[in-house]
Amino acid sequence: MSLAALARQMHEAGTPIEGILLALEAVEERDAEAAAKRAKAAARKQAQRDRERDSHATVTGQSEDRLPSLDKSPQTPKINPTPLVHTHETRARAVAWPCPEGVDPRHWQDFLAVRKRKRMVSTQTALDGVLSDIAALSNDEWPPGRLVQLAAAKSWGSINKPDGYQNGRTTGISMGGNRGSASGHGSTVDAANRALARHGFAVG
Repeated sequence: MSLAALARQMHEAGTPIEGILLALEAVEERDAEAAAKRAKAAARKQAQRDRERDSHATVTGQSEDRLPSLDKSPQTPKINPTPLVHTHETRARAVAWPCPEGVDPRHWQDFLAVRKRKRMVSTQTALDGVLSDIAALSNDEWPPGRLVQLAAAKSWGSINKPDGYQNGRTTGISMGGNRGSASGHGSTVDAANRALARHGFAVG
């Protein structure tokens, strides 16, 4: 309500002029105190904003009154760190191993399954080595298909020289010219070679 409206109401109510003046003075004093409080609150809020802005500028190095650095030495150029090499570039790349000519696809898949179980790599270099072994060891008695079949049956991870095997059985002929034992398991050397072959090491 405005002061004029308040004075009018008091006059219509029969309030003496002195009472009306006192009431108006009281209202003006109250409004002045309220305005002063609002001004003080606004000043405090603005001061707080200024402090926060100055503090942020100091931390980030954007303050206008920041002292210049006394270090006049030239800046050390930034050196880019060694770029990370992608894993697929550092690991040997696996390739598909097609079944060689003259080899039963089932025996070839069994042979590859053995290599996978032994966690042997399937790179192009490894494939070239297996194909080279097949070509070097194959003959009329041991064609490529029979060599791969023997490797798969013996759980070999590589193609090994089939010494001591004839028609899928051990003949008892050992390496070094030693005669195998009567039990047909071959000499100690043969047993060691078979153990190495089961773990994917080429012997012979």
